[in-house]
Amino acid sequence: MPHLTEAFDRVAGAHRSRVALIEDSRQWTFAELSDEVDRITALLREQVPGNNVGVLLLNSQKYIATMLAIWKAGKTAVPLNYLLPPAELGFIIKDSGMKVQASINDDLVRVTAKKIDDLQSVIQLCKTSNLLIPLQYVNMRD
Repeated sequence: MPHLTEAFDRVAGAHRSRVALIEDSRQWTFAELSDEVDRITALLREQVPGNNVGVLLLNSQKYIATMLAIWKAGKTAVPLNYLLPPAELGFIIKDSGMKVQASINDDLVRVTAKKIDDLQSVIQLCKTSNLLIPLQYVNMRD
């Protein structure tokens, strides 16, 4: 039985000009979605350490592309809900085994890592995820 991403690649290859997703008034063809999945897959393989990848996105085209890319990269998706209180969000991040740690201080989630590259990977992923919550990066040092 083929893996979901293999099935997607097969369908996308056979129907490149057909509509794959509709979000509000925007439509994505299989070619556009496939290209986005491949771009995110490359980013994950090059910049995200470990096997688990947190996903903090609304239901959208970006969510579908990101989930497919995580699976295509051979990693495990850890869905995160931005509506969760910071303590619960921090627990999920810690419990997932991601290469970063999360701690809670009031309404802030502080993410740390032993290696600066791991932390920068998380920041890069957050910046490219089109999150609808405000993010601030402070006190990053070598």
